[in-house]
Formats: sequence, structure tokens, C-alpha cells
Amino acid sequence: MPGYEQSGGKTRVAERTALLAAEHGKDAALRAQRFLDAHVAAGRITKEEMQSIMDADSAAAEAVFTEERNLGQHNDSESMRTGVKVLMTEHGKSRIEELMRIREVPAGDLLAPRFTSIISTTDPEVGVLYQMDLPLGTFSARDSEFRTSRISFFTEGHEIGSDSAIPRGVELSTFAFEVLRIEGSAGELWQNPGYVGYEFPIPQDPSL
Repeated sequence: MPGYEQSGGKTRVAERTALLAAEHGKDAALRAQRFLDAHVAAGRITKEEMQSIMDADSAAAEAVFTEERNLGQHNDSESMRTGVKVLMTEHGKSRIEELMRIREVPAGDLLAPRFTSIISTTDPEVGVLYQMDLPLGTFSARDSEFRTSRISFFTEGHEIGSDSAIPRGVELSTFAFEVLRIEGSAGELWQNPGYVGYEFPIPQDPSL
């Protein structure tokens, strides 16, 4: 729901977005430099003028990337670290719970998803929103076709270095259109472009 206050998780998401935007800014600056080097060599512009153009291109690229990511583009497709929280519809929750029953994942198990009712919306396609927490789990959302693709959640993961987590445990999946937002412990962000603005409230545990 739009307007929730900042939480630790949202801060990590913002930090990762800023890092990715800075990388796009650097790429834009390098492209400008490659184009302008010949003009500097020919004396058409000064090095200072070239640097000014590079800085402007970098700032513009960062701003565009940040805006697009906040609107549901440039989504992360998988977990970098273990620890995932998901905002989903009631239908998505029911689908996950049915798979838990079929695959014999007890609701009280340490690795089992934990569900919390967040808010009732006036959107008939959304209804009641639920937060699903997988403290040791991971996600994978590689297919971008929202009406047919599924997002997989795994009850456990194995971290390799600081930016890779191999899925382990039980796989639980639901349709992508039943998921509104995913945040990971390393600042990973996946958003459904059709429901941008629905976010998490502040968790009771600020470390989440």
C-alpha cells in the first residue's frame, strides 16, 4: 500500500537501486567519453567540456534507471542472499498453502513460509494482501510473461559469496500475477508493474 514508512528492508532495496543506477551512470559516461575523445583531440571541445557532458549523461542515466526500477522494470530475477519477504494476494497464499500440504511442509516447521495478513484492498483482483516470510529461503522469477509465468520460492538456500544463493529445500510456486512485490535481504527487488506502490509496512523486527 502506498505511503508506508521506511523499514530496514526498504533501505537495503534503495541502496541496491542506487548502486545499480550508479553502474548505469558510469556506462553512460564511458559511452559519451568514447564519442567525445576525437572531438577533444581535434580541439573542438576542451577536456573540461567533455567532463561536463559526461557528468550530465551519467546523472540522466541514473535518474532514468531509478525511475524505471521503481516502476517495476529492471527487476531482480533471483535471490542473491537467503531471506525473502513477499507481498501476495489471497489466491497466491492459498496456492502456496496447498503446495505445502501436498509436499508435506508443516506450517510450524522452521523453514516453512510464515503468512501475515497486511491489509484489505478495494481492488477485486487483489482482495486481502498477505506478507509471506521465508527467513532462510530464496526466490526465482526468470520468466517475464506475467499472465503465464510462475515465481518459485524455496524454503532454504545456500549462500555462495556475497551475491549468489543456490536454492535448496522445497520449491513452492505461484503465478506471477498473484505476487505484487518481493524483497530480499541483500536489497533484491521484484515488482509486478501492474501493482507498483503496494509495499510492506514496518516489521516488528527492524532487522527484517
